[in-house]
Amino acid sequence: MKKNVRNVVAAVGLTALLAGCGSAYSGLADQSGLGAGQYVPAVYVEPEFQGEYQQALGLCRQVAANRQATAAQEAQLKTLTGAVEGAGTGAAAGLEFNNILNSAGFDTDALEGAGIGAAAGILAGVFSAFASGAEETAEETKRILLSCLERTSRGGTRWQVLE
Repeated sequence: MKKNVRNVVAAVGLTALLAGCGSAYSGLADQSGLGAGQYVPAVYVEPEFQGEYQQALGLCRQVAANRQATAAQEAQLKTLTGAVEGAGTGAAAGLEFNNILNSAGFDTDALEGAGIGAAAGILAGVFSAFASGAEETAEETKRILLSCLERTSRGGTRWQVLE
């Protein structure tokens, strides 16, 4: 039983470490080139409006950076809830696997099976949610940046967002 408790405590600690903070998601968006400050949108700018476009791009980058921070916080929450969901699913799977082993004649401990399943479920939930959260953060950042540029283009007469 002590081993079981140790496994669950280690998994929960690892979950907290992996969940990190919202800045981890924002950092991943930046490193991928899809962060608000790095993403270079495909935009055709009429030559006489190049200066105005650069000003709008700076403003839109700030708007997108605000959304990037919020999306990163939302992704962090999804990671934590994914870990909890994974723990429950893993514990149930561990108990079921324990029953299968007992039916086959092996002497196994139900709590240990549930603990190992919960630990595996936590890790699977965290990894899955983390990957999904990083992707969603980058997508939201890009969407807001492009939307802002479209809205400031004055109906596409000064520049056209091509993506």
